[in-house]
Amino acid sequence: MVFSTQFLNAFGLIVSSPDKAYEVGFGVFNMLGALVQFFGVIFLSGFLANRYGKKQVFIVCLALTTLFTAMFYFPGKKDVEFMFLLNFLKSLAYAPTVPLLWAMIADVADYSEYVNHRRATGLVFAGVVFALKAGLGIGGAILGFLLSGFGYVSGAGVNQSDTAINGILLSSSLIPAVTFFIGVVALYFTQSQRNIIRKCRPNCLCIEVNQKINL
Repeated sequence: MVFSTQFLNAFGLIVSSPDKAYEVGFGVFNMLGALVQFFGVIFLSGFLANRYGKKQVFIVCLALTTLFTAMFYFPGKKDVEFMFLLNFLKSLAYAPTVPLLWAMIADVADYSEYVNHRRATGLVFAGVVFALKAGLGIGGAILGFLLSGFGYVSGAGVNQSDTAINGILLSSSLIPAVTFFIGVVALYFTQSQRNIIRKCRPNCLCIEVNQKINL
């Protein structure tokens, strides 16, 4: 019993006072999402991609993520169970997209070699990492500007206006859902990964062999 209490306390999961209930609940909320996403990556990504193809799985999972993210706009203050359910479903839907992104980027590197006859794997992956880091920075700045425009006032214990509360709600539901939907549309117009692999891999192998012969 003592060990269990110490273990839970180490993760901040003990409600020591009523004002800590929100912090503990938010921690459990995030932990649930992280665990579901972790196991979803392990057990779903490879199985679904091998059966239905990377592009199709990515589109469907991102579309479901868009739907569940948008639905966060609707629960009321007391709909805690519904919010936990949405968090579970959103994390489960998003999980397969995490490794599939990097697998598809590897296919892009092969396609680049097929088109340009030059291997540029490092450049392709570096470009994606740069885009991710830039997106995190720009996205954080946009969120700050949005909340400021809605009249959000920083600081603990500050009573927010109805407009600010609505802005927080939009920033955690409909607005990110729109960005997810843009990703779904962009993916729809990309080539099938299976077609790229079928077309590129044999030619890339020939290019590598010819380059080694010419050295």
